[in-house]
Amino acid sequence: MITLKAKQLKTKALAAFVFLLYAIPLFGQQAEYGLGLGLMTYKGELAPIVNPLNIGGGISGFYKRHYNNTYSVFAKGRLGYLQASDKYSATPLSQMRESDFASFMGEVSIGFEYHFLNVRRDKKQDTLSPYFFAGLGFLVAKPSVQGGKSELVLAPTIPFGIGVKKKLNTQWDIGVELATSKTFTDKLDGFSQADAPKTQNGNPYNTDTFYVLGVTLGYRITKIQCPAHTPILDEY
Repeated sequence: MITLKAKQLKTKALAAFVFLLYAIPLFGQQAEYGLGLGLMTYKGELAPIVNPLNIGGGISGFYKRHYNNTYSVFAKGRLGYLQASDKYSATPLSQMRESDFASFMGEVSIGFEYHFLNVRRDKKQDTLSPYFFAGLGFLVAKPSVQGGKSELVLAPTIPFGIGVKKKLNTQWDIGVELATSKTFTDKLDGFSQADAPKTQNGNPYNTDTFYVLGVTLGYRITKIQCPAHTPILDEY
């Protein structure tokens, strides 16, 4: 029953993702393209709490449509490397298990941004703006696990986070962003085998989460709409 519900959830999430991905270009008058670099870590069986010693890294690319100075929609792709080890944990279970994992992963997502300050491209004031974002995503990973089961992982995600961006000029933005991706899988670290004891391989009912702290650089292209009636042109 749980497996059927999980499959239905993945199907609905994928359908919503595809629909919104096609809908994004219909909104907004200002397009933005950009790249991001960041540090990545995760929370799961091998790291019940976020541990700065379990650090990986990643790169992302994004496309945004700015509906106005407050709301934006985006499509984003991320490639990253996650890793964690029991040797960095002081719990008795971790010391007994002595395992670790590493995984290259990819995530695609769509969502929206809300900017708390009205950053105008043609003014010098309000060049710094905090923002919040949230969306839907899909994750692909195949962890390499010591003491666990290595298998291909496909799962929907809910990415969300906060950031702050600075307007460098009318076209370039730079920002700092803290992102969280809540996954709908407990297999990101390879420790979720229902047929094995929980004390050995973890709890299959607690899903994994990963975090990204990084910098972004964006370039905006403004679409200028010509008025329907231009008297000056009509004179010639």
